[in-house]
Amino acid sequence: MSGARPPAPPDLADWLFEVARFPLRPWLWPLIVAAALISAGISISLPFLPPVPSGLLALGTMISLWILALRVASRILLATASGAGLEREYRDFDLAEFQALRQIGLWLFVALVVSALGQSLGNSGLALGALLAVALLPAMTCIVATENELGALARRDSWQALRERFSLANYRRLSLLLLALVLLYLLIDAAAGAVFHTAVANGAMMAVWVYALWVWFFALGEQLAATRSTDTSKQSSSDVESTEQLCSRLDQTGGTLEDHRRLIRALEQQGDHEQLLKHGPGHVSALLLAHDRVSEAVEHAAALVALDANFALDIPSSQLTLIKAARDYGHPALVLDLVAAYLRAWPAAPGGREARLIGCEVAAQAPDDRSRRWFAELIRDEVDEENRARLRAIASAYV
Repeated sequence: MSGARPPAPPDLADWLFEVARFPLRPWLWPLIVAAALISAGISISLPFLPPVPSGLLALGTMISLWILALRVASRILLATASGAGLEREYRDFDLAEFQALRQIGLWLFVALVVSALGQSLGNSGLALGALLAVALLPAMTCIVATENELGALARRDSWQALRERFSLANYRRLSLLLLALVLLYLLIDAAAGAVFHTAVANGAMMAVWVYALWVWFFALGEQLAATRSTDTSKQSSSDVESTEQLCSRLDQTGGTLEDHRRLIRALEQQGDHEQLLKHGPGHVSALLLAHDRVSEAVEHAAALVALDANFALDIPSSQLTLIKAARDYGHPALVLDLVAAYLRAWPAAPGGREARLIGCEVAAQAPDDRSRRWFAELIRDEVDEENRARLRAIASAYV
């Protein structure tokens, strides 16, 4: 357990004013208005459509707006926690893949639990479920946002780390803010439904929901940002782990994504190419496979390939995943180097044919000796109809 205490909460009035005005920044409120207009426009068009298409349109629109709103909310949370303040810093923040979908999965699961309690126990069950949601959602949302996996909710160390970040007063404040936003939403919903046309009411409630969501995610991010100084002081009190100690610990027991990033940054600053190549595969694999930070993984792989053309991940399937990621993110030269490294490291691996084919497809605009050799090898192999069609599509570049 850390000896450093979580930071005390700021003045309540100042804090509420700060979090309430955040979604009204010039680069955010137009998105709230756009969501409201889309919702209202769909509501206007639904009566003119047959029942099935109208239902599908309403559902598709709602899910799309949820995904977009939660994606922005996740970016707000994590960028704020990282110390962002300017529009550019929020816009350029590298959000993990599928973060919004995981948040939707979490919130839908909580909603289903609350609904099930209401169905089973009536109003008392509904109230119990709502209280549980208010009590647990701040922690669950932060864990999913920071670790980008729902499975982290089942790990004790994730909850322990969060406990060290939040004081009871801070956590209570976040829970009460969530409760207040839910009650405000319900109050406005009742009033809007009684006063306005359905389309106007739906648009207004979409705006209120997005606004409240971003307020609350920003408040979570502010709390995580406040703990950064605590984390720094904790490191200082333990004499700040040296690069050698960090290397040893990661080799023996593993570590978090931030541990790997800290190590890679230190090795880059020291120019220690040998250690970079030793720890680089693990870092790239963690980014690519465990944390879904694909673009960051591709960038680091490119830097490591520049140091050693034989750079490869630890297992063939991971290397093939990296090859596909480099192709998808538009790095043709990197794809060819990764394919060549794959074939050198695992010449008889089952994925070799797919690796060669991807290399040939990427190099089709300007084939080199490697891609021509791979194409010739593929022609001699027995391939299925799908891969034969892919070969025919690029054959003119190689014959």
